[in-house]
Amino acid sequence: MVDSWELILHHTYTGTPGVIFDHSPRRGSHGTAVNLADADFHTDGSTYGSGAVSFHPGAKIVVPAEAGWNPLSGVRAEVTCRFDTAAGIDVLIDAKSFYFYRRSGALGCWFDESPHQYTDITTDLNGLGPPMSVPVGQWVRLGFMHDGVSTVELYLDGVPVARIVRPLWPVKPTDVVAIGDFVTAPAASTTGMSGRIDDVRVWRLDPDRVARAFIGRPMDPATAECWAEWFEQLVAAFETLRQANPDCPKRIVDLVGDAAHSGLADALTRSPQSRSTWLQAAEDYQQHWAAGNLAAIAPILAGLTAFLQPEGVDPTQHPVLQELLNDPCWKQLLSLVPPMTCDPAFTDLLSGGAGAW
Repeated sequence: MVDSWELILHHTYTGTPGVIFDHSPRRGSHGTAVNLADADFHTDGSTYGSGAVSFHPGAKIVVPAEAGWNPLSGVRAEVTCRFDTAAGIDVLIDAKSFYFYRRSGALGCWFDESPHQYTDITTDLNGLGPPMSVPVGQWVRLGFMHDGVSTVELYLDGVPVARIVRPLWPVKPTDVVAIGDFVTAPAASTTGMSGRIDDVRVWRLDPDRVARAFIGRPMDPATAECWAEWFEQLVAAFETLRQANPDCPKRIVDLVGDAAHSGLADALTRSPQSRSTWLQAAEDYQQHWAAGNLAAIAPILAGLTAFLQPEGVDPTQHPVLQELLNDPCWKQLLSLVPPMTCDPAFTDLLSGGAGAW
């Protein structure tokens, strides 16, 4: 199955002092040391030879956020670090649109989801157990995850220690990232990291994951060629629509995205039962799709809908979906796109699933 997360930054701080190489597949997040001397770079970190950097107020690593940072949507990260003091604020990562930190022992992360909202999670307010404090003087692996839809979590050594479940919006993209301090630190700031960082990894939700999963379904050459021709016709229809009404293509893309996002967020946050049922159905759907077993998918959709409707979640009646279906731009696009008739398994799925949705 398709991996939903794409690694976009990986710093290990091994090798030549001051040379900060990005080991992620894109190699697009190399860092520049600011107010860090060669002596601040160490051969050993959490393990022998793993490398580490000593941070202090005013010191940081700056990363131009280019390849892979737009869009973000969902984002997660892990930082292997060791703190020198218990008091104060230690900035681990600041990307302007999210900010990961430790404050007086508590762990927290803030996310910018504007123009809709922002989300702030801390172990003090959203902890999953007894009050916890990030230890001082020992190596720990700290992490966070924002899935762009319904869930934010904080982690200590891979174990969830705080969680928020509610409708969320995608995290905004960014153009610069700082490790060890704010991108733009306040004058006379004392909020920088006081301690050492061994390893930093940042992932985003892969924006191409849906498309890759779609084309990853097994199909014979004739069906694959049929889909290629149909997508060419879809592109031509969008161009015809753009010439008639330049605002329509963006409006359709926005409405489709909002409809999918709102329906998913509603199902995942309505109740624990609706969440678990949706997640199981999604897993079953993906497995059957990846195996080319489309005939098994319609019953899954029907069963999911039958469960969700009594829970107050009716995908067919969601206001955002209705806005899309009744939009003049959408209706005009449908009139321009030819029907898909050369993939019987897919069309049977649509007709079989129509009653479900």
